[in-house]
Amino acid sequence: ANIGPAIPAEKLPVIFERFVRADETHGGFGIGLHLVAGIARDYGIQVEVRSGDNRTVFVLTWPQ
Repeated sequence: ANIGPAIPAEKLPVIFERFVRADETHGGFGIGLHLVAGIARDYGIQVEVRSGDNRTVFVLTWPQ
């Protein structure tokens, strides 16, 4: 879990796309979560994000 500002609800559906950043006022290029999603997809790992109440949680589910 990450304690801090939540990812805005309108960004959640696209947060794993290349060059998307949750907050445009801070550094970064918006490629990290895109890379995570690509690697996860290659290995059949499902990645979900839940954000709200100043907390963001990423849930990874490995295939059986």
